[in-house]
Amino acid sequence: EDTVYVDMGPVFEQAEADVGRTYAMGQDPARHALVAALPEVFEEMREFALSKPDVTGAEVYDFACRAAEARGYHFGGKIAGHTVGEFPHATWPLEPAHQRLWPDNPEPLSNPDHLGRPRYWILEAHLVEPSREWGGFYERLLRG
Repeated sequence: EDTVYVDMGPVFEQAEADVGRTYAMGQDPARHALVAALPEVFEEMREFALSKPDVTGAEVYDFACRAAEARGYHFGGKIAGHTVGEFPHATWPLEPAHQRLWPDNPEPLSNPDHLGRPRYWILEAHLVEPSREWGGFYERLLRG
């Protein structure tokens, strides 16, 4: 009985991407239930983020925590997502808070990057079971 995590950050022609999934191994119904809930929570987070034109990183994070709790889990991530593109982790001139979906980001996701271009967001659902001994995550592009 175990969980397997796959987290890939490929780079295509100077642009980074990010995708992650969790898989349940064995017959433990609790593990399979958590893994099945991950894409559902992701979709709830996605719908919330897309429903408000000026939604902030802090609002998305708060919603992610509430969505996890509504299903009986804890939200297990320090962030609920981040930007991707032309190596934003290495070159972004603003404070890192503005490229993450977490409580310290009051900036709307719709704001452009430092060059005036649209930003691309990875959304991350992190669920941890009630005893906090194990969990899983599901991440992919917010739009697309």
